[in-house]
Amino acid sequence: METPILTIKEALEKSADYLCKKNCLSPRLDAEVLLSHVTGLPRLQLYLQFDRPLSEGEKEHYRTLLKRRGEHEPVAYITGIKEFFSLVFQVTPAVLIPRPETEILAEQAIKRIDEWKRGHEGRSPRVFELGVGSGAVSICLLRRFPDLELTGSDISGEALKVAGRNAEIHHVSERLHLCEGDLFAGQGGSYDFIISNPPYIGEKERNTLPPDILRYEPPAALFAGPEGFDMIERIILEGEKKISSDGWILVEIGKGQSLKLLHKVEEGKKFRVVQAVEDYTGSVRVLCMMK
Repeated sequence: METPILTIKEALEKSADYLCKKNCLSPRLDAEVLLSHVTGLPRLQLYLQFDRPLSEGEKEHYRTLLKRRGEHEPVAYITGIKEFFSLVFQVTPAVLIPRPETEILAEQAIKRIDEWKRGHEGRSPRVFELGVGSGAVSICLLRRFPDLELTGSDISGEALKVAGRNAEIHHVSERLHLCEGDLFAGQGGSYDFIISNPPYIGEKERNTLPPDILRYEPPAALFAGPEGFDMIERIILEGEKKISSDGWILVEIGKGQSLKLLHKVEEGKKFRVVQAVEDYTGSVRVLCMMK
């Protein structure tokens, strides 16, 4: 008995309906991304080949991936890749999935490194990323500045392996120096830029998170004390001792955290310039502090 033919159009319609019933937030997009991954076709090509039947192997593979997504496993972990800043990065459950809002951190770092280099002709800044994760931010900076070398630390050895693989993929591994440890990981000397997307979710918010995040992403990259301030405050306190006289600390923060953090920074009087950068929703997303 012949197996019924299933076209790309039918597969997308049925899978989007299935994921909708499973309460996935973006069922149609998820269905498209997973089918693109299975077939090797770009998403646009799916629409240009609506009538193409799926092979038996493709149907079986697609069903397996849809089941995983129906259990709320993030699409990025299922496919093993995530786009960030127009680059594609490998991701595993050992690292936080790069978010669009973190592109603001990368944008601010690029902008301020550009400005710093114009004021320090012939020099390249010393840059340190705390909590390098997948390496997305650091690698974006290294791709933007061919003369830059960068140090990145993470408490997770598995995360560092992912960052190392991504550095190789993007041909910057010789300029990205990775070290395992807490924050500055025993590194000496000062830095002109300290950059971080640290954990900033409060433990009290744990049960409000969607299952995609709570069940699958690494807790150490998400939670930082009862209110979510613990790691950010450590970075500011330890960073002010490691930053050069005209250097910058750039930190991504959570929604609603800016007022308390700005008050604390201004009260400490350790920085000459403090700027709050908003995301696309109008919430302060990045704090930029110049010593």
